[in-house]
Amino acid sequence: MESFVKPAVAFLLLCVPSVGAGQVNKEVELIATSDSFSVRFPPGGPSPQKVLAYCESLRRQLVELWQNAGELPSWNPVCEVQVHRSRAAYIDAVGPIGAHTLGSSLIQLDRGRTVSRRIDVLMEPNGDLPALPHELTHIVLAECFGGNQPPHWLDEAAAMLADTKQKQSLHERDCRQALQQGTALPLSQILRLEQFTSPDQMPAFYGQSASLMRYLCQQGDLAKVTRFGIDATEHGYDQALSKHYGISNVEELERRWKHYAFNLDRGEADKSLSVFTVSFRP
Repeated sequence: MESFVKPAVAFLLLCVPSVGAGQVNKEVELIATSDSFSVRFPPGGPSPQKVLAYCESLRRQLVELWQNAGELPSWNPVCEVQVHRSRAAYIDAVGPIGAHTLGSSLIQLDRGRTVSRRIDVLMEPNGDLPALPHELTHIVLAECFGGNQPPHWLDEAAAMLADTKQKQSLHERDCRQALQQGTALPLSQILRLEQFTSPDQMPAFYGQSASLMRYLCQQGDLAKVTRFGIDATEHGYDQALSKHYGISNVEELERRWKHYAFNLDRGEADKSLSVFTVSFRP
């Protein structure tokens, strides 16, 4: 039987400054802590116990999927999770990117050692936290890669599998349009792209990365993708493809993936979006 580390849980109620819309207001902030998480959020949302239990449950599910690991060692340092009720407070915390996102994650490394983990998420009016599974996937994958940054396409594609089905459908649409209009990026570029040189690359990159991830997930479990990504980082994609999927090189992978993507009908596409199921409300 797999064993899990039961977190030691503590709950605090503190008065801390909350900044938003250019003003500083004193607001009661709830804090819930465990061996692996420190969750902060303003009142009016889910209870501290539910938010913390949600984080622990998500982490357990993600580690089991991407690493086939049952036992969860405590995170040191813990992952700080800051929940924001207003867009202004969220932007103040993460910067201009917050105007167009619902979540942000930050991992700081020092010579391969994780020195900080942080997630900022915007809570929807109904109490949902739709970005938390996506952002926590980034944190978990960094752990799977030994504290190193996973390849950008793999990191984002894995996180997109934890998005809402509606958001995943938009990425599937972007992939299909790129293939049909001839604006798709070469797979060799997708696999090695770390920074965008043009905003025009973004829809195709995210759409193609998500589609490629779903194709690979059909060739084995998600942990196999993780092992493939680690080997690709250390030994190159051709060797990793041959070892894990029996595919000789990136060119053959592109041929097989395009055949999969072009011939995927709408019903099959909807099914492929549900590689695994996560919840969004504590």
